[in-house]
Amino acid sequence: MVGDVGSNRRVDYTVLGNTVNVAARIEQAATGPGEIVIGGATLAELAGHDGEFQTDALGEFSLKGLVQKVPVYRVRWER
Repeated sequence: MVGDVGSNRRVDYTVLGNTVNVAARIEQAATGPGEIVIGGATLAELAGHDGEFQTDALGEFSLKGLVQKVPVYRVRWER
């Protein structure tokens, strides 16, 4: 869900939902500034971009609120 959330006194434009929660939890797997980490679903979307993105598997993470572990990958890139 994306949009204005709040009351008559205060409203914030925000995003809510499982996808946002999973992304926030995966973000916690990053170990340093500028590091990009992605989940398996995002890696699958990159499949058509052969050679453009190199990744390293970081393993499967247990994320709060999810029963199944989520595979997490680090994207290798040059600054």
